[in-house]
Amino acid sequence: MIWGVDRMSPEPRFVQRHAEDVVSRPQDELESVLRDVADAVRRVGEVPEAIREAGRAAFTRRTLDPGAVVVSVGYDSLLDDSVEMRAPGSPRIVTFETDSLSIEVSISHEQLVGQLIPPAAGTVTMLTIDGIVDEGTVDEMGRFALRPPAAGPTRLRCRVGESEVVTDWMDLRPVPPPDPA
Repeated sequence: MIWGVDRMSPEPRFVQRHAEDVVSRPQDELESVLRDVADAVRRVGEVPEAIREAGRAAFTRRTLDPGAVVVSVGYDSLLDDSVEMRAPGSPRIVTFETDSLSIEVSISHEQLVGQLIPPAAGTVTMLTIDGIVDEGTVDEMGRFALRPPAAGPTRLRCRVGESEVVTDWMDLRPVPPPDPA
């Protein structure tokens, strides 16, 4: 027996009910859903170690200082339909934004160039799940250059003075070349 509210009564009152009367789905249907979920999990099988490692890296803060700010993507030209009108081979443009700082990057097959806005000198580091893959200096105009990112989860860490800003993990590869078709 469980207690419930009788909502059909003109004045709400507590009543006792049998648990079987409260269940919204028949037991057979619930067991069927659970069997379907178990089958789906078995079909997926073992998760590859590279995927597990990427997941752990995405959720860890071990590479961040305690006061680091994580910035999110504000713009990605890969998601902009109007970019299709640009010349083939144009660089990919990604902007990461917070209230106080933007990181704008242009990614080509030759390099990743960027700028901090407002401009400030510091350092920028490119990280993957394997660790640091490139590091550079940010000049007083906020400009920097790194080698192009490889496939897979990548993030940028910018240090300006005592502040550290880190981008979300994302695939920062350049725009793929156009199909010759």
